[in-house]
Amino acid sequence: GGADDLPPAEGGAEDFAFVLPEGWTDAGARSMRAVNLALGSEGQCYVIELGGDAGGLLPNINRWRGEVGLDPIDEVGMAQLQRVPVLGTEVPLFEGVGSYQGMGGPEGEDRMVLGVCVIRDTTSLFVKLVAPASEAEAERDNFLAFLASLEEL
Repeated sequence: GGADDLPPAEGGAEDFAFVLPEGWTDAGARSMRAVNLALGSEGQCYVIELGGDAGGLLPNINRWRGEVGLDPIDEVGMAQLQRVPVLGTEVPLFEGVGSYQGMGGPEGEDRMVLGVCVIRDTTSLFVKLVAPASEAEAERDNFLAFLASLEEL
């Protein structure tokens, strides 16, 4: 539900440049995913571009929280999240561990989701990593480096 139901903005992997972290592979085009990467045993990292503000920052963070069984947070809770650089701005880093049920990525127990939302007027970008928790934790620095390297062409 939520942003996953919105029509994707025009775009694809040719619209982005990035540094592929060591051990990650390009998993090929997939519906809605502008960039689609594989890592670890079954981990995925992908970029989705949607039109408009895609519902806003907090609702999307809370949607991700719900995917791993966490309760929603408010603006105060969101303000306490670590901020990370991506595409020339700094955005809150979502980190959640739990039983994952979502639109993409390996479902199951003890999954970790790392994600950022870059909400803008015309297009919004979602970058999400889903993997077994121990692997995602090990790939956290790679995820942050991938975010920092991401460029729109």
